[in-house]
Parts: sequence; C-alpha cells; structure tokens
Amino acid sequence: MKRDSDRDGTSDWQEVVQQARALGFEWGGTGAVSRIIHIFS
Repeated sequence: MKRDSDRDGTSDWQEVVQQARALGFEWGGTGAVSRIIHIFS
C-alpha cells in the first residue's frame, strides 16, 4: 500500500505498523492478511 494521506513521505500502512509496534504488537508472515490478523491479535 502506497497511499500517503498526510503527505509526510511515509505510507499510511507503514504508519499503522509503526504505531502497532510502539504498542507492543508483533506479527509474522509476509502477506497483508497475515499482517492484519496478527496486528489485532
């Protein structure tokens, strides 16, 4: 996903990942579905 709604140079998806990691979430896999499932684990 390459959308960058706030135009800060970081894709929106990567901002979600950064926030999830900051909250202590971890996940594995490389597919988008795998990431989404594990973010909400």
